[in-house]
Amino acid sequence: MHKDGSIAISEDHLGGTFMWRTLSRSSKSWPSGFIRFPKSDGSPSGSMLWATPDGPGRIRLSGTAGEWDVPAGPRGYEVWVGAPRGTAGAESFTFSTSFFRFERIKTLSTRGTTTLYVYALNTPGTRGSDTLIGTRSVTIG
Repeated sequence: MHKDGSIAISEDHLGGTFMWRTLSRSSKSWPSGFIRFPKSDGSPSGSMLWATPDGPGRIRLSGTAGEWDVPAGPRGYEVWVGAPRGTAGAESFTFSTSFFRFERIKTLSTRGTTTLYVYALNTPGTRGSDTLIGTRSVTIG
């Protein structure tokens, strides 16, 4: 908020141009409310949206995660197949994306009905820890 009571807002979306605007309280554009992020320990938050088979031995999965204590940028994920993170013998892989939402296709050695465990990785050097953002059952052909 500026000394005169006006506010600077940033506007952006995945397909558009980033821009700043300044709004005064007397403006017709003055917001009726504000988004307030809850207090966070710095850990990422998000959700796994879906997981489906995608041909022989392949899965396609989608999800989203954000981390409120770091600027926008690459986000890391870790997927465990068949058992939670750290389980001996379970298949796992990592990947990163440039945006808060991801869609990933991956060929796996696991076959049959199994469960995927997707973790959003906390940015190194920041507060918080990695977070399980979802699980899904999927049948891999």
